[in-house]
Amino acid sequence: MQLYLKRSRKRFTKLLEGALVGALSGAVVILYRFFLEEVFRLSESLRFLSGKQFFFLVLFFALLFLGGWAVGKMVQWEPLASGSGIPHVKGVLNGTLPVVWWRVLLVKFLGGILGLGGGLSLGREGPSVQIGAMIGRGWGDIAVIQSGNPFSPPPERAPVSQPPLVLL
Repeated sequence: MQLYLKRSRKRFTKLLEGALVGALSGAVVILYRFFLEEVFRLSESLRFLSGKQFFFLVLFFALLFLGGWAVGKMVQWEPLASGSGIPHVKGVLNGTLPVVWWRVLLVKFLGGILGLGGGLSLGREGPSVQIGAMIGRGWGDIAVIQSGNPFSPPPERAPVSQPPLVLL
């Protein structure tokens, strides 16, 4: 009887963890999509104004340059965040690609927003899948570390490089 209760409690805990990770992933993706729309509106307004006044034209090109430079630096720092994200998630799930989840999440979130603001063509589904997968991976890594369970598999870790502020 106690074994049954222990298994039931473990299943219920996993169910709650899954629901929490799903809700957190959904909230972050909604925030990502919200920022994409806002940056797109801002970019369209700036493009319109750049046709009216020379100052806005110079400002528009300066922001394009800075955004492109920043996205390039981010992709150099975390190359696995480039692209649609779905092939990367498949590689992580198959165990063929190491991942540092917080770097991929940060670069995908900020790089996607800056890229769309600069006029790059950007799908929303692939990055949303990758963002959700990295949140799930992060939850799993943190849960394994905090549980202290020696039977939990250790998370694969890629070598951590410099923090993002050092690259600027």
